[in-house]
Amino acid sequence: KPVAQFPPFFFFKQKTAYEISACLVGSEMCIRDRYMGDIIAHVLLAVYKSINRQNLCIITIAILYFTVGAGTMYYLCFNEGLRVFGVWMGFSSGLHSANIILLLMLYWYINFDKELQNIKDRLERDKLLHLE
Repeated sequence: KPVAQFPPFFFFKQKTAYEISACLVGSEMCIRDRYMGDIIAHVLLAVYKSINRQNLCIITIAILYFTVGAGTMYYLCFNEGLRVFGVWMGFSSGLHSANIILLLMLYWYINFDKELQNIKDRLERDKLLHLE
């Protein structure tokens, strides 16, 4: 009786467990790096939210995810043949490029003295800050 063959949704040919584990090692590295990028992105979003510019942050992340991230993902998956590793590298490149741009925007375009004064005034107005 012949063994039923499943459609190759994830793999184009059957692979051994050793071949699959070799692919997953690279993916695990990308997943770990992506978590660090997510932590940095959340901190940056909190900073932008505290100065009332969270829309700028979200738009920047979305644009860079769809341009840099998707472009890198497509190139690595289809042109270089990296498949799953290419997907994770694409996600990571989009996220890290957004973090770099957001950090540069904070450094070049934000007047920290003015923004800190605005935060202090808002906290005093809402009676959340008690300076004695």
